[in-house]
Amino acid sequence: MPSSAIDAIVDFLRREPASSSEIASFCGCDRSTVTRHLKRLEKQLVTTGRARSTRYYLRKGTGAELPLYRVTEAGQAELFGTMVAVMPRGYIVNTHHHAEFCYYDDLPWWMQDLRPQGFLGRNLAKALFRREIVDTEDITYWKDQDIFNALLHAKGDTPGNLLIGTLSYQEWLQHEPIARSEGDFVMLAEHAMSGEVVGSSAGGEQPKFCAFVDGKHRLVKFTEPVINANSQRWADLLVAEHLALNTLANDGIPATCSKIVRREQRTFLSCARFDRIGEIGRKGLVSLRMVEMQFVGKPAEWPVIAMHLQQDRHITAEEADTISVIWCFGRLIANTDMHTGNLSFFYSAEGGLTLAPVYDMLPMAFAPLRSGAMASHHNLTINAIAQGKHWRQAYILAERFWNDLANHVEISPDFRRVAESMRLELKAIKRLVDRMA
Repeated sequence: MPSSAIDAIVDFLRREPASSSEIASFCGCDRSTVTRHLKRLEKQLVTTGRARSTRYYLRKGTGAELPLYRVTEAGQAELFGTMVAVMPRGYIVNTHHHAEFCYYDDLPWWMQDLRPQGFLGRNLAKALFRREIVDTEDITYWKDQDIFNALLHAKGDTPGNLLIGTLSYQEWLQHEPIARSEGDFVMLAEHAMSGEVVGSSAGGEQPKFCAFVDGKHRLVKFTEPVINANSQRWADLLVAEHLALNTLANDGIPATCSKIVRREQRTFLSCARFDRIGEIGRKGLVSLRMVEMQFVGKPAEWPVIAMHLQQDRHITAEEADTISVIWCFGRLIANTDMHTGNLSFFYSAEGGLTLAPVYDMLPMAFAPLRSGAMASHHNLTINAIAQGKHWRQAYILAERFWNDLANHVEISPDFRRVAESMRLELKAIKRLVDRMA
């Protein structure tokens, strides 16, 4: 059998997947001859579909199939599928609950949130670069292969419950959480600021680390020592975030359980990780960003995305209402950073979505800019993206939030004045909120 024909097929499939008839047309031979050639190449190929819909993909690199695991709430690992990289790009995924292979031109949407990102992601990138696992320490310039390699070396501590590949699974299996106390927070903060990877690659730009404290997995945000106006403002904002989460939780809206800790002039916001159950259990998690990309297909504000998800029966009407209230509350407390990465859902491979607790809810309009400048007031605006009933419920919560913040003993005089100003700003729009349909 001529090797030139085999080489021609490989070159063709390196550029794009194809059917046997497309390969035959390219090679100028009949389909029976192509079938014999493909039989010889069987170990280098992934075959999808049946009959006339059959397509052939050339495996990338070694062509190895990676096992996909998930960890249950009880801490039991389950092998639920396999994944293989193919040419010229993308992945073929076969999950046990789905009889057919699925092709993705990038990482599967339910895996996208595992990409290293934010403060912790940059620390992880530096560590992987030092070990020559990725080509650059700047995640902005990572190629698909860099991201893929990072997932394979994630040490089993990414957000959610997925473990990609044997190495990640073995790391998780052998890992024992190191018990920490709040007395260790300063040391862990110093390690994180020096570039050490302290916990998972959870997103977000605020400096943070992950720790196992008092029998619970926690994500801990922290400030620099409060020695200037900038670090004082961040300390005030962490207190504000704690109050915002408590305000929502006290109204029956799921929100992250948090606690303020102060050590050596640093302020810490210690938040329970809702993707962790006990010492070893986990829950699957996907961000609104990935849900929107998969099921809606165009960027929009949270209430609009929620409406589409509810109409397509991905979430309940009650969850859609809750998302709208959360969004309105964020607007009324001057949260100018409510992108779709700041809301998540619990997710199972079988497709179920359930709204996860709120996180990263704080008045970001008052965060210090890179220049060091800090706002002292923010103009609140109302629009018809959400219904009047959502704005009115959120208004009551925002009023409670600004009152509690203005009277909180641990915020600075400067931020107390901000809260007082925002109480008046909120009061000024009440008539408008009351008139909404």
